[in-house]
Amino acid sequence: MGQRLPARRGGISVVAALGPHRMDSSHGFRVHGTSGAAGRRVEGLPPLKPASPDKEGPVHHDQIAIDVPTVQSLIRQQFPHLMREPVSYLPSTGTVNAIFRVGDLLAARFPLRRTDPDELAESLRAEAGAMSELAGHSPVPTPTCVGLGRRGDSYPLPWTLQTWIPGSVATPSGLAGSIRFADDLVRLILALRKTDRHGRTFSGGGRGGDLPDHDGWMEHCFEKSESLLDVARLRLMWGSFRELPAGGEDVMSHGDLIPANLLVDGERRPAA
Repeated sequence: MGQRLPARRGGISVVAALGPHRMDSSHGFRVHGTSGAAGRRVEGLPPLKPASPDKEGPVHHDQIAIDVPTVQSLIRQQFPHLMREPVSYLPSTGTVNAIFRVGDLLAARFPLRRTDPDELAESLRAEAGAMSELAGHSPVPTPTCVGLGRRGDSYPLPWTLQTWIPGSVATPSGLAGSIRFADDLVRLILALRKTDRHGRTFSGGGRGGDLPDHDGWMEHCFEKSESLLDVARLRLMWGSFRELPAGGEDVMSHGDLIPANLLVDGERRPAA
């Protein structure tokens, strides 16, 4: 491959991240947008330990309070077959959703910021469809949506219930020299590129598109990185990348293929 794969561990554990992107010879594949992740276990985290998602104070000015008793009540009302399963809050660095374990096999995701319930419900249904499509084409396991929760008296928005994928969350080090992991990652990328677009095309927003379109953002990053990185060398690299010709038609790709959205078991990716 010419260089070592950046240190990444595990398999993808995100939703609504499958979308059409245009390849070029600098990236190999295009990505755009981001999506919250769930269905993952942080290595070393005690299982099923109740906690409060806002015990250190809210992150957003319009953040919705959600705790274990509220989740238990919603599950009891809407998914009574799961009412005896233990529920626990999963500490996370994410700021979009509060995630709760439901037994050993499921995870519940609750949006934290107030928004229009009907628009959110439509978005969550689309997200569930994307999860199903990703699972149908990924060579490694991926979480799938098993239920769409309704808003209730104690929580004002729709929410989702999905399968739990065991494994350890990626870190910035650990598998940089793993050929087995690199092979698994390549298999995933190639499998998604072969997925039928069903007429969909790259939206032009977020990550991806033509590299020169990102000159403004890259300049901002260079200016902010002067004291951290060899910016002169990076500018030269960017200048050569942005002049490479486009490499083909739009393809499907994972929209947020970063370490935090990967899980691993040993040197293999158990989930995507």
